[in-house]
Amino acid sequence: MQGQTVIESFSHGGASASRLNSEVNLSNAKQALDHSSARSFKAAAAALILLVLGLSGCTTARIKPPATVHVSAPKAEVLGPPEPEKSYGPDLQDRKSVTVILGPGMSGTFAGAGVIRALLDSGVAVDGVAGSELGAFVAAAYASQASVNRMDWMMLQFRSEWVQPGPVLSRLFLGGKTPTAALDSGLRAILRDTSPETLGVPFWLLNVETRKWSTPRPRASIGPVICAEIASAAWFSPCPGNQHGQMEGAIPDRSLPWVWVIPSLPENTPDRTEEERSVALLNLKFQTLVQELKGPRDLVIIPRVRPQSVFDFSGRSEIIFSGKRETREALGAWLKSLGWDQLRKGARQ
Repeated sequence: MQGQTVIESFSHGGASASRLNSEVNLSNAKQALDHSSARSFKAAAAALILLVLGLSGCTTARIKPPATVHVSAPKAEVLGPPEPEKSYGPDLQDRKSVTVILGPGMSGTFAGAGVIRALLDSGVAVDGVAGSELGAFVAAAYASQASVNRMDWMMLQFRSEWVQPGPVLSRLFLGGKTPTAALDSGLRAILRDTSPETLGVPFWLLNVETRKWSTPRPRASIGPVICAEIASAAWFSPCPGNQHGQMEGAIPDRSLPWVWVIPSLPENTPDRTEEERSVALLNLKFQTLVQELKGPRDLVIIPRVRPQSVFDFSGRSEIIFSGKRETREALGAWLKSLGWDQLRKGARQ
């Protein structure tokens, strides 16, 4: 009995040991499976992360173009007519120009404005102006901006009382001379924006008495310079302004034709005043100078309209138109003699 009990106990012990081993093996298998599943999950997660990163990198690469690639826009087609081969207007080598010289004659000098207008209307450029006595004012009015509109405006501002002989009482204190204070201040006001540096074309003064040419000095005020030229007439007192604003020795360009303008004066009457005789004498000296200096290509204009008085500016419009009409009549034959008869009209500056 005891042996049987031992055998049964041994048998039960072996079965228990066998079940214990089986449970241990099953537990080990589960742990191995759990470790394998964890590793597989980690590997799958890592693969998924790498895939996402790879796709993200590919997308970024597609958005950013390579630095070496330069994209240029295609050239647009130009619509409209083709560009002209030649610009409109006269060529520089076809430009025909002159220098206009205005003589003395007080109110008669305004005819010079009509001469300048007629030249520009005919296609002849006025590239220089000179003047004597009141003709210097008309020349400076055009030279200020090389504009006939500016010239007309300045001439309208001029007052006849500035050059008329003063009252006897006022002249007694000046040795019988006409005071020039009003003339000086008036010219300063009209030409206040004009200086040698701002002139539109070259400008000269011609003193008929001394036969000398001059130009305004650099930075000189043009008003006193013109006043000094006008006051060189015998009946004027010296201008109160700068008496040394002129620089002698400069002569207009002789390579250009000169257009001389001799103002017409009133009829010679026995009752002419001393001042009127002085203007007539200066005008006669200018005519003599023209005969001596006139070149073969020069043109001389003598307007036929005579003012009522050398100090009467009420008929200035008629005087200006006279200068324009006389110039138009003389231009045809003169331009043909120079070979300029094919000029394009309307070259007004």
